[in-house]
Amino acid sequence: MAGSESSCRFCAIVAGDEHSHVVFEDDVTLAFLDHRPLFPGHSLLVPRQHVETIWDLPEDLNGPLFTNVRLLSAGIRKAMKAEGAFVAVNNIVSAMQRLHSEKAPHIDVEIDPQCVVLCDPMDLSEMLANLIDNACKWCDRRVVIGATIDGSAGQAVIAVEDDGAGLPAGSRDMVFQIGQRLDERVPGSGLGLPIVRDLAQLYGGEVRLKDSGLGGLRAALTLPCAV
Repeated sequence: MAGSESSCRFCAIVAGDEHSHVVFEDDVTLAFLDHRPLFPGHSLLVPRQHVETIWDLPEDLNGPLFTNVRLLSAGIRKAMKAEGAFVAVNNIVSAMQRLHSEKAPHIDVEIDPQCVVLCDPMDLSEMLANLIDNACKWCDRRVVIGATIDGSAGQAVIAVEDDGAGLPAGSRDMVFQIGQRLDERVPGSGLGLPIVRDLAQLYGGEVRLKDSGLGGLRAALTLPCAV
């Protein structure tokens, strides 16, 4: 939930002060249909307690919220008779902008609404957060996130690009080694890309690093497409 509690539309919906089509609720969360859906069944799940970003979520709400994400995505997939479900944490981008506020990166998002992947929602969020965080760390000022469908291969391609200095081709395999960091001056654990790679491989996908047209690095995450 963004903004102060008094100005938050989500809080108004939770309080019943603003109309919505509720599809799920319990003591912790409430889910309702998006008024401008990208696809059938497009719903938003929010905590009843006002929270600025997912990184501000209290520890005691973490488990119940993401349990309900799984329940909701499974329910919508069954109701819509869909082969898969796309789950997006809408404030990953805003959270990254806050995390990297000193650099103040400009993040562009270009997502094909038909891009639906066969992947656990939480695993997808973990992979995206790591890739976007890396791009924000190494960019000069700009990050571009895009998702497209490769129909011939039955795959979704999620690309995260930056306009930084890039990474030499000879060093790209090295950054997938656990704990490996090429520049100790930049904060990090060296676990992000290995985690992305391992999670992608669980679903028959992969992550590849290439030169970006922006001048920096392009990380392309490939996952099986549900449609």
